[in-house]
Amino acid sequence: MTTPAPRPTRAELERCFVAVLDGTRSREDVAAWAAPWHARPDAGVAADQVVWLALSMLSGVDTRIVPDGPYLHPDEQVRQWLDAFRQVRATSPDP
Repeated sequence: MTTPAPRPTRAELERCFVAVLDGTRSREDVAAWAAPWHARPDAGVAADQVVWLALSMLSGVDTRIVPDGPYLHPDEQVRQWLDAFRQVRATSPDP
């Protein structure tokens, strides 16, 4: 039996936003990592609404308007998501 991966942390999620914006991780990589967590609220991630918010955003960060076309959520929107995440994180204590 494999040990489940540790739940995403707020710090890890912030690093994902930054990595998408600075190009050190692809949108596809981040979305592929976030989507399974977002699809399983029973895994304990929904208990922290800040984590749930970030997973909601990151799980769709790779969505394109048309195949091989531009991303539905441009970098400016991802920056806005990161800013919103940071604001919510600053006002919500870690559980």
